[in-house]
Amino acid sequence: MQIIIPIESLNRDYQFEGGLDAAVEYIKSIYGYPLLNQVSLDREQELISVTFYDQEIDYEQSQQKLNEAIKVIGEGKPRIALSLFEEAVKLDPFNDLTRRNLGSCLLELEELDLAKQVFESCLYINDKDAYSWIGLGNSFAKRPANNLENIYKGIFYFEKAIEKNPESFLAINNLAATYSRIGNQQKAIELFNQAIELSPKDQRPLLGRAFTYLELNHLSKAKADFQACYELSGSTEQGKMAGQYLNELSKIIK
Repeated sequence: MQIIIPIESLNRDYQFEGGLDAAVEYIKSIYGYPLLNQVSLDREQELISVTFYDQEIDYEQSQQKLNEAIKVIGEGKPRIALSLFEEAVKLDPFNDLTRRNLGSCLLELEELDLAKQVFESCLYINDKDAYSWIGLGNSFAKRPANNLENIYKGIFYFEKAIEKNPESFLAINNLAATYSRIGNQQKAIELFNQAIELSPKDQRPLLGRAFTYLELNHLSKAKADFQACYELSGSTEQGKMAGQYLNELSKIIK
């Protein structure tokens, strides 16, 4: 499918002031990956030609593809799930939940630039979605820690998520983990404390705080957190990791 958009209509409907280039960026941010095939400009006529991959909106089929993708990713097959998430988005382009799942899959595959695009498009659809702000933060915070510009962008977006939902323990936990990565352990512990208070049965902030205590050489406190994490469930990924560190620390602290 192809649509031709006069820049005049975009200026009128969306109050653009940057001309064609600003309009193109807006179109990419809304439709973006995986819907857009090609965007071309006719500067003389002030027209934007947008070509989409041919697909009609089908809510029921989109939900079916989404459910399949969630099942497959739960089986530990994110690369296979990715194509199903892409199909689900193409079938229902303005469902921010479907897009968010696509973004999360891309994060798992460490396709960080694509994940960033997807979460940005989610926020154009619904800027109140705290989970998409968290996803956007992760698309920066997961990059190498030696690039502080990216890390601080991640911090900014986690803070935006908390602004949207002050009780989002996941945003607070991720913000804490990011501060811990860049060596601000005291700030990290304050935030991990908040996350634990909000969701005491989630293992992630306990494990994060335990590792932060290790960085500070507070071995007894780290051991207590590893113990608490393991006691919540020793069979999860976090629980198994906590158990390993608990065994090692038990050899040191009697």
